[in-house]
Amino acid sequence: MKKAKRFISIFILCVLLSTVLSGCGYDEEWIIGKTSVEIQEQYGTFYRVELLPDGRYEGYYLIEEERVGYLGTYPEEYFVIRFDENGIAVDCYEELGGKGG
Repeated sequence: MKKAKRFISIFILCVLLSTVLSGCGYDEEWIIGKTSVEIQEQYGTFYRVELLPDGRYEGYYLIEEERVGYLGTYPEEYFVIRFDENGIAVDCYEELGGKGG
């Protein structure tokens, strides 16, 4: 009986950890094909928007702020959504840091 309780506790802990570590929480399949308005209704206002030279743009959500630790500086992390010239999401990905420097 004691082993069963211990197994169940470890199993629950593993499930919780895998849920936390499984990503940033954005549903990429849902996002592709949506407009920026639909996406912001679901996830909130973009942290930053960048216009691209060809008329497209990218919306950024901040996942993790830059932090300084004993082993160095860890860059900020973003979830980036790329939109076509019609304002429809065509790609999304996670990015470390930012552009420029």
